[in-house]
Amino acid sequence: MVGGVDLLDASIKLLAGYKPSDFQMKENVGWCHLNFFLSQPEKEFRQMDYHVPPTVSCLEYYYTDGEIVRAINGSLEKVGYYIKHEEPRNI
Repeated sequence: MVGGVDLLDASIKLLAGYKPSDFQMKENVGWCHLNFFLSQPEKEFRQMDYHVPPTVSCLEYYYTDGEIVRAINGSLEKVGYYIKHEEPRNI
């Protein structure tokens, strides 16, 4: 759920020496989904292997086609992500 306290604003005020007193709640602006693309390490990366919904608001790949996915944790590695927003709804 996107909404709630503006933590960035509160953090900046705190770093600037101000004590954040009352947190201002933002109005519900909708749901937000963060989805990661995963790959086995030592495999060749290909963008076409990953489904991207047509309504994403942000998309980033960490590799370009043909690059070999580096082994970081040895299991599954993040190779990209997308963020998708949906209309506000009541819960």
